[in-house]
Amino acid sequence: MTDYERWMDAFDHAWHQPQETSTLPCPCCSAKAVTLVYIIHSVDDRTGMSAFWCNECLHGAPPNTGHLPEDFIGTLSGEEKVPNYSVITPD
Repeated sequence: MTDYERWMDAFDHAWHQPQETSTLPCPCCSAKAVTLVYIIHSVDDRTGMSAFWCNECLHGAPPNTGHLPEDFIGTLSGEEKVPNYSVITPD
């Protein structure tokens, strides 16, 4: 399994079970320091951008846009605190 595939699996887990995100190990360094943020333009948005990264090694999945999960907690665009992390891309 590639690093990209591991990040996509971790993202899928976090997307479906957001309450477990803080306990997920980073696919790169194994630290339990991953963060998933949904960035929206207004409080009524059901679509937006997601950013998923590790606060320890600063690696993460590529940001993507799309429909957000049912019980997501969004962050308004301009208020997000996403670090400049290294994006893991498909090989």
